[in-house]
Amino acid sequence: MKLFIVSFFVLFHLCSHATELAKHYKSFDTDYVGNAIVVPYDNEQYLIYYNGFEHPIDGKVHLYTKSDNGINNGQYVFQMPNLNMTHFHSKGNSALMHGSLNPYFEVYLADKPMTKVVYYGRVSPHKVRDIKQTYLTQQGLLESKVAVKQSLKKASLALTTACGTSPTAKIDWSSFTTKKQKTTPGMLVGFFSAMTKLCQEDSDYKEAIAEIKSIDVSLASQSNKPSVSFANATLTITLDKDMPNIPQVSYKLLTDLL
Repeated sequence: MKLFIVSFFVLFHLCSHATELAKHYKSFDTDYVGNAIVVPYDNEQYLIYYNGFEHPIDGKVHLYTKSDNGINNGQYVFQMPNLNMTHFHSKGNSALMHGSLNPYFEVYLADKPMTKVVYYGRVSPHKVRDIKQTYLTQQGLLESKVAVKQSLKKASLALTTACGTSPTAKIDWSSFTTKKQKTTPGMLVGFFSAMTKLCQEDSDYKEAIAEIKSIDVSLASQSNKPSVSFANATLTITLDKDMPNIPQVSYKLLTDLL
């Protein structure tokens, strides 16, 4: 009997997560219409798509883990792995709307007041697929090795224009293809874009990036976080397809390193 009860609760937990649906939240009491769509993803992770906030985050998709921070009354935050960054919070607050109390959630964006959003409805399977594909594209995980090489070439040209330097990328393709990750080197686009942005923002970073003559890229031994090091004019980067939020993580890693 005990075994049956334990098995039932394990099955209930798995099924409840497996059937968790994507949810659409919309802002209120604002002069803009902000939308946040929360999509269950792999391994207890979530994608959140933002639009209409009149902010650079519009059109972007970020990956988060959900944490209650030790609070057990339904309050939680979505935390971006490897980054001290959250945007979407539930603090257990409600607002009176159309004669009834509705729970609202809070969206925090840089250089913008907090935005309150309420549940607006479910999300179509087509929209969910689009959001997942947008995230993979942002990650640099494209449909083929040919597409990856084209994307890397374009990002490299942008880096040269902004930074005045053309480091040689040396990619150990075999280390990736052996593990069936032939498009993972496309994540290097995130690092090229981060360097481009740093050169545009700060002359000191531009000088530091000019010292990079080559970039060695190989498969990481761990899948949770990329590693970056710099020695003898060579920037060494390890990557894995499961590393989250490469555009944001690459920028942070480079600002910490250079």
